[in-house]
Amino acid sequence: MTDILEIIRPHVHLERQGKNYVGLCPFHQEKTPSFTVDPSEQTFCCLGCGACGDAGEFANLMLTKGPGVVLNVNLHVAPNFTGRVVVQLKEGRHVCDYPLVNGEHVATLPSFLEMARLAGWYVTPEQGGCNAQR
Repeated sequence: MTDILEIIRPHVHLERQGKNYVGLCPFHQEKTPSFTVDPSEQTFCCLGCGACGDAGEFANLMLTKGPGVVLNVNLHVAPNFTGRVVVQLKEGRHVCDYPLVNGEHVATLPSFLEMARLAGWYVTPEQGGCNAQR
């Protein structure tokens, strides 16, 4: 099983606070961190918006939150997919021909594939990218 921190860290800057990690919630606008990750329980919870769950729930929320998630042109997804994901391909740097805009998120390829797996997506290689189907 993948550690919840590996799934969340590409999307949230986390700082250790005791046994937990805290950061700004990716699901709503905030200036004071209210998003907490408990690695011992493998859960997250935001006191600001109430989003809570495990790695699978985080993946589902990230994949379905609409305009906050960005899709790279090299990925093709099912017609009912409403977001986009930019996949980093080399050492934390994304490969894409347009700048990220406010609210877009970047995921490493392994993180995206793990999020897709946890969300019940089926990802297969395709010339020029991946094909994700739900």
